[in-house]
Amino acid sequence: MIRMSRLLTSMAALLLGMFLFGAGQATATAAPPASPVFTQQAQETTTYVVQRGDTLFSIARRFGTTVAELSRLNGITNPNLIRVGQRLRIPTRPTTPTPTPTPTPAAPWSPPSDQIEVLSPVAEAVYRSPIEVIGFSQTFEAQVNLRLRDEAGEPIAERFTMGGAGDGFDFFQSSLRFVTDRRQNATLEVFEISAKDGSEIHKVTIPLVILPGQRSIDIDWPTVGANVCSPVSISGYSDTFEANVIVSLRQRDGTILVEDFAMGGTLNFYQWFNTSLSHTVSAPQAILVGAEGEEAGDATRIPVTLYPAGSAQCP
Repeated sequence: MIRMSRLLTSMAALLLGMFLFGAGQATATAAPPASPVFTQQAQETTTYVVQRGDTLFSIARRFGTTVAELSRLNGITNPNLIRVGQRLRIPTRPTTPTPTPTPTPAAPWSPPSDQIEVLSPVAEAVYRSPIEVIGFSQTFEAQVNLRLRDEAGEPIAERFTMGGAGDGFDFFQSSLRFVTDRRQNATLEVFEISAKDGSEIHKVTIPLVILPGQRSIDIDWPTVGANVCSPVSISGYSDTFEANVIVSLRQRDGTILVEDFAMGGTLNFYQWFNTSLSHTVSAPQAILVGAEGEEAGDATRIPVTLYPAGSAQCP
């Protein structure tokens, strides 16, 4: 009996030892391996204090970064709300590598030398109300400001229109209505309002002559920015001396490529005119389609792209 009791005690001890050994093994096996430690290099920044007239977009453009990056660096949830005196972190180096651009042929309407290019009206020409203003621009929030001054320098018409913005140049088109009781010299001003200090920048000034009465020529086709093929159809309404309308295709700088006459209305009777002009090109070309009366009256220039025959646009 005593021997049996000792045997049972020994077996219990053995089983307990095996259990503890297995548990220790299980614990050791279940422990996860040590995780590697990753460190992130701090981004190099400088500090900018927000000034009156600043927007997050204008600050981003000034420092060559993006609104999204400035918002991320500064914990900004609403990019439209920044305050004067606010201190912003500005990245001093690119956050991502800048790829080397692949050279591509210049587009027909490549960017001009300044932020605003006025294509119509024409300097020194004669205009009745309204004056149609057409151009090519890239400005803050796309806004382009128009102002007409009389010979005394007083504003007689003002408004704004929209062109291209931060994503590139684009055409703008608007008109200015005015009142005058006599023939006089006038000045058209087309400009951008600075997002930094509210000053007038990139201003284009065009001397004109204005007359009483209503505009004598309106072009219905082509429209601004249209793609056209040769022969180029030109149509609209007119009321000109002896019904003559001078129509033309011109280079971007105004040089005449081809010119002819169309017949519209006269003697206060507006009438439809329609004609076409042929000009052969071997590649897409920036073209101005023009129409005017005598003395370059109400001269209008419509920017289009002329495509060659056999292209996808002119099959």
